[in-house]
Amino acid sequence: MRIRATEPFESADKSDKTPRENVMSHTALKLNLDGELSIREISTLHARLMDARTSEEPVTLDGEHVVRVDTPGLQLLASFVSERASCGRQTSWSAASAALRDGARLLGLESLLALDSLQTDSETH
Repeated sequence: MRIRATEPFESADKSDKTPRENVMSHTALKLNLDGELSIREISTLHARLMDARTSEEPVTLDGEHVVRVDTPGLQLLASFVSERASCGRQTSWSAASAALRDGARLLGLESLLALDSLQTDSETH
């Protein structure tokens, strides 16, 4: 699984950043969730989500290329989204694969993950 932050987020110490990085730190953090969101990859997923957990900037999750999910992976995502919401921090989705949507629906996590607000391909065509 690859999880990439495509936008930087603000660190506590700005002195190590270039002026361009300081300007960009005020944009939303986008995390691409690729491959598997499963127990096999849970430590990697956990580390990446925890890096973004306390970001004051909005976080956008992109799950378009997720091919496999399981309960632990979805529970970790649910915990991340829920904790950010309880702190008043915005988390949204730019896209979600069928595997991600189906897994969330089976576990009753669509609303908690805010996946129910995304349109499916069949709804957009």
